[in-house]
Amino acid sequence: MSILKKLGLGQKKVEKAPGFGSSKHREQLKLSKKKAKYIRPVIVIVFLGLILATLPQTTFQPVASYSVGEPWRADDLTAPFTFSIQKTADEIQEERAEIRRQTAPIFHIDTRADVFIEARLDSVYRSIQPVLDSYVQWQRALEQDEPTAESDSLRFEEEKSVVDVEFDSAAWEILLENYRTTRMDNLPEDQSIIFEVRNRLNTIISNLLSDGVIDQSKDDIEHNEITIRDLRRLTERTISLNNVYDPNEASDFVRLQLNRHFRPAVALAAHQLFNRVMLPNYIYSESDTEALLEQNLANISTTKGAVDQGEIIIRRGDIVTPDTANKLRSLAEARALTATEMERWLRYFGEALVIIIATLMFFFYLYLYRKVIFDRPMMFLLVFLVLGIVALASALVYPFEGVNSYIVPIAIAPIILTIIFDSRVGLMATVTLAIITGLIHDYHFEYTVATIAACSFGVYSVRDIKKRSQFFFVTPGVVFVTYLLVISGFALARFSGWEGFFEDMFFIAVNSVFILFTYPLILLFEKVFKITTDFTLLELADTNLPVIKELMRKAPGTFHHSLQVANLSESAASDIGANSLLCRVGAMYHDIGKMVKPSYFIENQNKSNEHDKLKPRMSALVIKAHVSEGVKIAREHNLPEVVIDFIKTHHGTSLIRYFHKKAQEKTDDIQEEDFRYDGPIPFTKEQGILMLADSIEAACRSMKDTTYSKLENMVNRIVESNVNDGQLSNCPLTFQQIQIIKRSFLGILKGVYHSRIEYPEDEKQDQSEPEIDAPESEEQDEELEKS
Repeated sequence: MSILKKLGLGQKKVEKAPGFGSSKHREQLKLSKKKAKYIRPVIVIVFLGLILATLPQTTFQPVASYSVGEPWRADDLTAPFTFSIQKTADEIQEERAEIRRQTAPIFHIDTRADVFIEARLDSVYRSIQPVLDSYVQWQRALEQDEPTAESDSLRFEEEKSVVDVEFDSAAWEILLENYRTTRMDNLPEDQSIIFEVRNRLNTIISNLLSDGVIDQSKDDIEHNEITIRDLRRLTERTISLNNVYDPNEASDFVRLQLNRHFRPAVALAAHQLFNRVMLPNYIYSESDTEALLEQNLANISTTKGAVDQGEIIIRRGDIVTPDTANKLRSLAEARALTATEMERWLRYFGEALVIIIATLMFFFYLYLYRKVIFDRPMMFLLVFLVLGIVALASALVYPFEGVNSYIVPIAIAPIILTIIFDSRVGLMATVTLAIITGLIHDYHFEYTVATIAACSFGVYSVRDIKKRSQFFFVTPGVVFVTYLLVISGFALARFSGWEGFFEDMFFIAVNSVFILFTYPLILLFEKVFKITTDFTLLELADTNLPVIKELMRKAPGTFHHSLQVANLSESAASDIGANSLLCRVGAMYHDIGKMVKPSYFIENQNKSNEHDKLKPRMSALVIKAHVSEGVKIAREHNLPEVVIDFIKTHHGTSLIRYFHKKAQEKTDDIQEEDFRYDGPIPFTKEQGILMLADSIEAACRSMKDTTYSKLENMVNRIVESNVNDGQLSNCPLTFQQIQIIKRSFLGILKGVYHSRIEYPEDEKQDQSEPEIDAPESEEQDEELEKS
């Protein structure tokens, strides 16, 4: 980065006021920087590679942007060369529909249909013949009173049960009696009705096949004509659909013919025979029909006329009509077709250069002003992952016709980054995404301005979230209204029509609904990247959560103490610009370990003191254990690590003074480490604030005969004690911030203990500024040690 420093782009070294030690923090940061040296470039290169790879194919826009129905604002446009006018999508769609209507379905002639029908008819008659013969034999046995009549009757019934055709009883009676009479009179079989039916069916079927019977219902055919192909003779002809029969029409025709020649019962039997054996001889060919249709569709011309070189396409001030817009589009497509490979690459390189510049702009913002993100590879990856998802979605949506650019919820990325980090990162992400997506969508100036405005106001709406309803109802509404106002402003300025405005408004509404997916995305990122956002902190701040209710029930004094510490911490954090919500949540959970043995802590004791029964060293062990027990309980309830860090560090490695002093009074052979908390010491501003607030609240609560001066001295005493003991050595708090924190604590404590404070006459005049070197007393020392 030495080159960047020479160019004036190096990270600024801010001269801070003297802090209370951050050498370890700087060493850890230096080590992480070394490890992340090559990770950040890879993340940026992958981000750029994905965006550039999904850039829409380069088009050559002949003019600035325009809209149908609006005046042409550029100079007169003349055709630079002769080009064809492209048909519109509606015109091509209409021609395709017309071709579909005109392309008749193709049927193949089945030349062997009559042979198959005859074979099926023979099969049916072969199955009927045994029935006829067995019936005649049975009747003869009855007339001659032969003993075989009964067995012949059974044989007849058996043959009838296996026949392949079902006739009703009246038809069977007529056919059987007629056949019996013919045989009894020694007449030829072909004179019986059953064979007359066959001859009549042969004649009718022959006539049907001659006209043609198709295998499709005419109701399913949308055309008035069909094409008949004879694959044997390689001929093709087109005939009217009315000249052929479909299966239903053929059946009705045969029924009519049979009723003219036979009695109703016989005609019904004959019709049943027809339905049993009939086959169509014109077979629909879906493959040939589709092939012909595709061939006809492929022959559609995409052009209609041409514009000659030098012809004026549109003059300045003329209204852009649909026909003119089509000519402009045709010119752009013709220019793209005639463009050389060099011109295409130059165009692509220009767009890529703009995207790279926009990305580097955001990259250097993180490098110069957001070192916390820049120095942590996972956070750096998270930022560019969020940007990449939205940018890729915009690039993938662009090619789809009929889908408006506004449908992609660009505001999701800035809102997520604002909730996870801060509003400035969200605003820089807004500008970066607006430039990239505006370029993707044909340099759409209106889209770019509307995106910047809507995303910015969306960022403002989530800058300080106090409850979830604020996000679910306010933010989508803010984004929608901002988009709507910007689009309305451009529409009024251009005198554009309502049609385009309402179309944009619909897609903007969809865009605003999609913003609701921000919440599950944030939950996903919290799990994957192990971060804690304000959404989670807001949920944890609810006093109705099980762990807080358990604390309230088992250790009410500790619960009340935690709420007071939360108020102190939140106020102090807000005053110095730290995360006040995180401070409050950390304070609410910092003492949950006291639920294990609540009676050993003074705020939960009534009269007896359990420590009177223990040795000082054992009492110290019990007191220290509430930290480890608190961590254990926090993990059981799946609290975030950032909250668990508050539990670990809220005492740091401080000395348990009261029991240490009692142990010294009994013997000199003691180890100071046995009376110190295990730590670690605080390493963030918020943890340092909590440590001070915890000690100060406990000490002030145990004070007797409270005066403002005693409160002031107690605050100074505790702060200086922690500083001198090195408890804030890893905490990045400056001297000025410490003073602000002390004033904030005093302001809150003054309100809390107002009814108990006794103001001497000389103290009533000025109580606003605490003295840094306040006097101390033995009484205050004793109160501090007990707390």
